[in-house]
Amino acid sequence: MTVRRAMLAVGATVVALAVGSVSVGAVPFGTAANPERIDFISRATAINNFVDVGPAGLSPGDIYVFVDDVFLARAPTKRVGHALGRCTLIDPETARFGCLINTSLPGGAITTDGTLINVPGAKSTGAITGGTGRFRNARGEGVLDLGPLEGPHA
Repeated sequence: MTVRRAMLAVGATVVALAVGSVSVGAVPFGTAANPERIDFISRATAINNFVDVGPAGLSPGDIYVFVDDVFLARAPTKRVGHALGRCTLIDPETARFGCLINTSLPGGAITTDGTLINVPGAKSTGAITGGTGRFRNARGEGVLDLGPLEGPHA
């Protein structure tokens, strides 16, 4: 089972990720001037597939789809959400994928878009393009530190 660790530095509307239900109408915190940082770990589930859509083997346009369980870094055994992702292979030689990931958390979801460098030890940074619920004004960057293919990722 692979494990990914990601950090979201989010400005504007951000929720304290308390485990359990969070009211969508609750007062948000985090601003552009004082962003809230959310550290989480994601672990692969059974939905973790590579779809070879072009010539046999790795080629531009192949698709990687996944569902990861999401845990707060400070509570790595208590699941708080899930991340659904779709990545398109752009450059097989450099292991670069264009990815769109929707991370559902208590009170809403955060969407990120960017380039994944699928090389153990690589750090990939993507844009937080928006969100829903408590995260409806989310902006900033999401960082993914990729560990060995078998995990964990720190």
